Amino acid sequence: MDYGTFIDANLLGALLTAREVERQATIDNEYQRLLNERRQSDVTGRWKGFDEQGFGKVEYRGEIYTCVVLAHTCRQFNAPVNLRRTKRGNFVGWQ
Repeated sequence: MDYGTFIDANLLGALLTAREVERQATIDNEYQRLLNERRQSDVTGRWKGFDEQGFGKVEYRGEIYTCVVLAHTCRQFNAPVNLRRTKRGNFVGWQ
C-alpha cells in the first residue's frame, strides 16, 4: 500500500513551510551571533610573543592580531590575555 497517496497536500505544504521558516530562523540567529561577536571589542586571546617591530602578537579565533602592549611585565607564551580591538588599533594587556 502506498501511504504517500494519503498525505493531504495542504498539510504537506504547511509542514514544508514550517521547516523552511525554522531553518531560516536558525540561519538568522547564527548570523546575528557572529555579527555581535565581531562588534565585541574586548575579547580574550592567546599571547604569541612579539614581532620584529616590537608589537605584541595575540591569537584570537585562529587569527593573529598585531597589538600595542599596555603591560610592563612579561607574559608566558600561549597565556590568556585581554585583547581590545578598536578602529584606532589593537591593544593587549594583562595583570
